[in-house]
Amino acid sequence: MRRPSKGQHQHTKKHYRKAVTHTHPNFTPPRQQSPELAANKRKRQRNIIWFNPPFSKNVQTNIGREFLNLIKKCFPPNHKLRKLFNINNLKLSYSCSPSIIQIIDGHNKTILKQNTPPEEETTPKHCNCREPNNCPLKGQCLVKEGVYQATISTAESTETYVGLTATEYKIIKCHSNTRPKRMTPN
Repeated sequence: MRRPSKGQHQHTKKHYRKAVTHTHPNFTPPRQQSPELAANKRKRQRNIIWFNPPFSKNVQTNIGREFLNLIKKCFPPNHKLRKLFNINNLKLSYSCSPSIIQIIDGHNKTILKQNTPPEEETTPKHCNCREPNNCPLKGQCLVKEGVYQATISTAESTETYVGLTATEYKIIKCHSNTRPKRMTPN
């Protein structure tokens, strides 16, 4: 079949428009969009449903394959809900949420806390030295916001130093070289 020339096309186009406007006076022919306008046109966003099973190393089954097989089995091509539930709309992603055991343990803890009476407040400790008898602050090294005094003696003079702390005055002696050492008062 031979392709019509440009002149024949224009001639046929005129007769076609004349016939259409004669039968339908308000008819306007559709215009083709330019490629630029078609590219800028907003596209409808797909509705995707995510299935997020909790991850476990103990599971040997390929959950992704089983999930997709269930979709194919439960929603065959002639099913009325196939439009909504198909491989393109349902996605699988392992979640980073807590495992079932962690959820159950957390729930059990909250229930046990509600059912147990509140513990009596214990008196705060003032010293946690390994040898309380040798505490440099006489059993008061964990007291907050304390004022302290030290006497410094040299061969030539004796001076008194007074200081204050906003936090606990606990003297830390490091047992390893990895931690920075703090000076101990005399």
